[in-house]
Amino acid sequence: PSVRRNIERNLKMIVMFRDPAERCRSEYNYCRKTYFRKPALSRLDASIIHRMAGTLDFDSYLDFLLGQAYVYGNLASRYIGWDGSEALSDLCARDVFHSGVLERSQEFVHGLAAKVGMPFDFPHENKTGAGGVTRPTRSQRRRIEKLYPLDYTLYEWRIAQLDGDVEEQKASTPRSRVGVTPYPVFPSISV
Repeated sequence: PSVRRNIERNLKMIVMFRDPAERCRSEYNYCRKTYFRKPALSRLDASIIHRMAGTLDFDSYLDFLLGQAYVYGNLASRYIGWDGSEALSDLCARDVFHSGVLERSQEFVHGLAAKVGMPFDFPHENKTGAGGVTRPTRSQRRRIEKLYPLDYTLYEWRIAQLDGDVEEQKASTPRSRVGVTPYPVFPSISV
């Protein structure tokens, strides 16, 4: 569900994006870890995503997510209200006060501090990368690309913007990915 569509007044978001494959693997690791921290009896009321991560290997977890792509696909894009039909620059000008990417969090912090006119530190460093986290394989990455095609476009557009190499991204001109359906249609989901 989109933040913009579910709040009845104009707002501008502050958002941080992450490489969708890294985000997916991190989510799996986090949900699996928290699932196993619970006592066995308490696991009965675990959320479906925690239960799947706790009981499936990563490949099977991806199969589960792909089977429910209308719920779990394109999370970042849906969150900000982008369905691929509008130019990202237009959407961001209208709805986003500041955005960045996790992998370049210091740029995010410095840019936001400049906009608000006061310094601050990044409030949370992502620590899931510590401790030998396994990166997705090439095959897993291809399946993740099928699950998050709009999120990849959004993430790559933001990276290009940070690098000063901006190109308009719309659903009508998707980045070519071999064997990937660029923009699946998701039914409306209300929360």
